[in-house]
Amino acid sequence: MNEATLVEAFRGIPRRDSVRVGVQVGKLRKVCLGDQALEAFFPESLDILLRLFNASAGAFWFRPFNAATLFPVSRVGFEQLALSNSCLSDCEQMVRGAWQSLGPQVRPIDRPFVSLIGPIRDGSTAIGALQLVAECGDEDPQQPNVAYAKALSAALSLIQPAIRRRMQVGETSIREATDRLAQLADQLTGLQRSMRHAIDQTLGQLRGASFGSLTANQRFTRVIQDLLETHGLRVVCPECGAAAILRCSKNPRARDGVFVFDHSLAGRRTFHGGYTTLPVLQVVSKPPRRGKAIR
Repeated sequence: MNEATLVEAFRGIPRRDSVRVGVQVGKLRKVCLGDQALEAFFPESLDILLRLFNASAGAFWFRPFNAATLFPVSRVGFEQLALSNSCLSDCEQMVRGAWQSLGPQVRPIDRPFVSLIGPIRDGSTAIGALQLVAECGDEDPQQPNVAYAKALSAALSLIQPAIRRRMQVGETSIREATDRLAQLADQLTGLQRSMRHAIDQTLGQLRGASFGSLTANQRFTRVIQDLLETHGLRVVCPECGAAAILRCSKNPRARDGVFVFDHSLAGRRTFHGGYTTLPVLQVVSKPPRRGKAIR
């Protein structure tokens, strides 16, 4: 499929933000034709796909050789969706129920979200799936189905050969590669949980702390932010539960400043808090980038 056809396939996607589709398609082609390993390919391609589909979350799923079902090997944005646990569970079941289909599946969830499932195949063999949760705005979720299916087919025309090529390095078979990916996913999940637990524990021990001056408090919040940014994390705002950046701001009533939670709510930058000492801090995944025009 040539680039002009690919670009045209994404024109019908409902979106609120201004996205230069041609630029993003070019980036996706470059990533797919590159030589990076699968571990790097999955998050890089997902980041671009989220923009192209106006999606809030996405994942790649694969079935290990000896397993009966799929497991996610790269996953982003699901913790930030405004969906109940039962809806999120339904999203997973949709993938497990549709990954062996011959073509893309577009299924409504809760408005304004729809679930997009693109089977990943090696010839006639189903080996996994691309999942995206996209926002179709205030339209009837059934209306954009054709556009989503067309765009998903276009994306798969690039994604599938890119994945197969990376899986068939040397003497490695598809089955061996998917098995390795599943093992890697388990290892990464365990490491992420341990890392979050360690960070949560350390931050919990600092509850009620203040460091004697505005400068010291601000330096401390920068250290926290650098640590969390490295691992793709944010702190949870205790007032609204959103993912946020902890800052220390000047305040005429507090010599050492106040701790606030900086986040975007309904598209507007918002600060919650005003604590003179550190409140309870818990970590959460960094939400996907949204909002401004992407060039």
